[in-house]
Amino acid sequence: MPRFIDFHTHKAYDDKDVVWVRSLLLKDQVLVKNYFTIGCHPWYIDNYNDYEAILRKYCQLEKCLGIGEIGLDRSTGNLLDQEKAFGAQLDLAKEFKKPVVIHCVRAYDLLLKYRKSYPSQTWIVHGFNGNLELARQLIDKGIYLSIGPALLNPQSKISKSFAQLPLGYVFLETDDIDFHIKGIYFAAAGVRNIPLHELQKIIIQNFKQVFDVEVE
Repeated sequence: MPRFIDFHTHKAYDDKDVVWVRSLLLKDQVLVKNYFTIGCHPWYIDNYNDYEAILRKYCQLEKCLGIGEIGLDRSTGNLLDQEKAFGAQLDLAKEFKKPVVIHCVRAYDLLLKYRKSYPSQTWIVHGFNGNLELARQLIDKGIYLSIGPALLNPQSKISKSFAQLPLGYVFLETDDIDFHIKGIYFAAAGVRNIPLHELQKIIIQNFKQVFDVEVE
């Protein structure tokens, strides 16, 4: 049986069947032995200039798969300050040739604007819960979507659009909830009406393509 990949989690696993990528906040700075991404979240950008040197250090570690989560969030904070931190970290990702994991809330217009300046950079929007039209807009620009607990709610936007998404641009995640990734895989396989192992193989292939990491 293929392994499960939890693309974006703030928890720690003790399960040999799961490959997990822990999302670290720069303000937390912890030592991790497993795969991770790290970045200055738009909620915590006040001291970004102080954090950049630390981010550079982490980017050089073998287990660092990408920069994130970073992004834009109109529901909180100063958007202009967020944009400065976001742009600086996109440049850093370009320098280190790292994929970018993005947090985006009510700012997809800005995100697509930035995409024009970084058209070939690998981006993954985590926690995506948008409608089919928005999903297609992002995928058309080569942006991957990581889908989490919203898929467990049959009334969510992503539950209603997931059946029509190209699985070659999809990841699954738990984010910050206490719920096993297997449950989200079961929900996703059910919506698509495909065998669980087939879904696992597709996501493993996506993972290899994005991160150039071998998964059994």
